[in-house]
This record gives sequence, C-alpha cells and structure tokens, in this order.
Amino acid sequence: MRIHFVASAVTTAALGVVALLWSHAPADALVTSTAHVVGLPGPSCPLTPAKQLKSTQAWAKMMPVLRSPRCSNCHGGIPDPIPEAGAPPKRHRGVVDIESSMGNVKDYCQNCHMKGWRMPGPIFHWPDKSDSEICSMMKKNFTGASFVDHIRRDGGGTQFIDMAFKGERGLDPSGQGIDLYEAETDKKFVAEPPPGTHAQLTQQAMAWVAAQGGSFVGDDKCGCEIAETGELYLLEIVIRNGVGYQGIVVSDSTTMRIRVNDTTVTVFSINNSPTTAEPQQVVQGESTINWIPDPLGLTNIVKAVGTLLVDYPVEGSRTLKVDFTQEGTRSPEFEILYRKTRSKSGGEAHMGFPLSSQFELIEGKKVYEIKVPSAVYRLTLINAAK
Repeated sequence: MRIHFVASAVTTAALGVVALLWSHAPADALVTSTAHVVGLPGPSCPLTPAKQLKSTQAWAKMMPVLRSPRCSNCHGGIPDPIPEAGAPPKRHRGVVDIESSMGNVKDYCQNCHMKGWRMPGPIFHWPDKSDSEICSMMKKNFTGASFVDHIRRDGGGTQFIDMAFKGERGLDPSGQGIDLYEAETDKKFVAEPPPGTHAQLTQQAMAWVAAQGGSFVGDDKCGCEIAETGELYLLEIVIRNGVGYQGIVVSDSTTMRIRVNDTTVTVFSINNSPTTAEPQQVVQGESTINWIPDPLGLTNIVKAVGTLLVDYPVEGSRTLKVDFTQEGTRSPEFEILYRKTRSKSGGEAHMGFPLSSQFELIEGKKVYEIKVPSAVYRLTLINAAK
C-alpha cells in the first residue's frame, strides 16, 4: 500500500519564499519552517485519531468568524478604553475620549453601545493565540452543552453574538453611537458583519461538540489538536553540482521534518538552504576565476519537487522512498580575469536532474545516510513512535 505526499519547495533570493503542495494529508498538518510542530495533546484524550481529525476540522470551520473583527476586537483586539486613575484621557477608536474620572464607565459605554455592553476578561482574549489555543480556551471554560448554548444565545445573557452578526459593532441604533462615529470620523457608518450567519456558526459549534461524542472529553487539548504518532524525522538532501571550474563545487540543500506513521508520510516543514561554493576563487595559470555570489546564484535551486512514500515490499519491512527533482536551476556566474581582460561565464538556466534514494526503516536506528551521484540523503530520527 502506498500513500504519497508531494512537496514543492520554491525559493527566491529576496523573499526566501517556501511553499508546499500536498495530497492525502490534512490541511492543518502543515507547519512552516518558522513555526513549530504541534505538541502532543497529552495522555488523556480518548478520541481515536480519526475522531481527533474530525474534531479539529470541525473547529477550523468556526475560525473565520472568531478571527473576524466583530469577535476578535472584543476578545482582546481593542485596548482597554478605560485609563488608569489620574492618567490622561484615552481616545477610543478615534471617536470619543474616555476619562478615568467619568464614574461608572459601564454606563457611559452604553451611551453608544447596546444595553449590557461589556468586554470579556483577559482569559478570553485571543488575538495572540493560535487556533488550537483558542479551542483549548473554550474547553477550559465551558462544557460541551454550555459552549453550544453560549454560541446560540450567549447563555441567555446579553446577545453579543447575535449583535456581532448584524455587523454594527454593538452600537445602539437608538442611541448616539452611530451619529457620533460619523461626526467624529467624517465617515458614513457601514455595517461589517462576520462571514456566514449566526445559525451557521451555531451548527458548526454543535458539529464540533458532536465530533467529540456529544460532550467534551479528555484534557483541554483533546479535540483541538491531533496527537502525534509515529516517528518524527529530519530529512536533509544535499545536492552537489560541479560547475566546470576545477575546485569549485556548488552545494544546495533542502531539509524537511517528516512524520512516518503506518503507511503515511506527513511533511511538517520544509526549508531550502542557500547554496555554497568552496573555494570562491580559483587561480588557473594566468587566469583568476571568482564566483559571483549574486542573488540567483545564492539560490541555485529555483524550484524542487520531491515525492515521499512509504512502501511495504516485504512483510515486516518498511521502506521510505525519496524522489527529488530540480526544476529551473541556474548555474552560478563567474568572473574571469585573464591578463587584465575581464569576462563572465555561467549564470545560464539549465534543467535539473532527478535524484532518488530509499531508506529501510529499522527499529532503533537513528541516523541513515545514503550517497547517490551528485547528492547525499541524510535521515535523522528526532522522536521515536509515541
């Protein structure tokens, strides 16, 4: 049985852009090279891997609403408008100055906002939190039933969520809020609701709880993150290109963190390293040859496409196969000084070449290295199977 994963690494000198295209892997399996691999939810998650995946996918459907300004502004996205005692007034949203001596600020807020208007406490602030951290926040502070009730009708209290879907920022149409906004900003007030409808968000909340069996189970990460299983490896592919001048070899390398679990391979991050050349200068008789480290030369692999798959050729044996192809590669450029005459050579684009190797995964083995023409594959076990 084979399940393959296609990874495309694209580099540019100015941006260092890294992109991935994948198949047969959940969307949230991707972690960029500047982030971290999601940690283990812990031992107290009774959900099967399939149910964990279903739960995290259900939660992800809610995030466009929770990340919208109508929700995130209240949940920590807007600084506390109330100044400390004795401090200068704070300008709130470019509309109104709020002073520390106003008395009951809550009543003052309701001159513009709906009755019962208030901001949730810091434990419900989330602009600086990941999607899974927000998910865990809800599990810590609600039961499955109370979370759905909160989304449906704010637990019977002030209907903040219903107001959010009107897109009016909680401003009371019968009060002075909209008029004051337009007078102070010289802008026409326009409602900006979050995507979807309140009914759809309620259905999504119900689906998230249902994916966990109808109630919250396990610890606060259970149903928010997918437990990591299988072996986690670091795969490095070093490609050595001879470029025609004796003593100068350009080396490109690509590294990726991969997890091998049963017959699946998941790539968590990928990174293309800058090329190197040693030495950068070669003297041949009366000629001096200098490698020009121009931006394109420093990212010699313009595009590389790799395929990883796990195969079971023999009962009890696992083989990780790696196929890697350079596309649109470019030779480094050289300046040649010959008897005071300067010329340039190289810099041309050329087709890449396919590279292939395979590792027989052996229990307990931590480092593998396979050399093929023009390349070295190195596989290092980071964490054993959980």
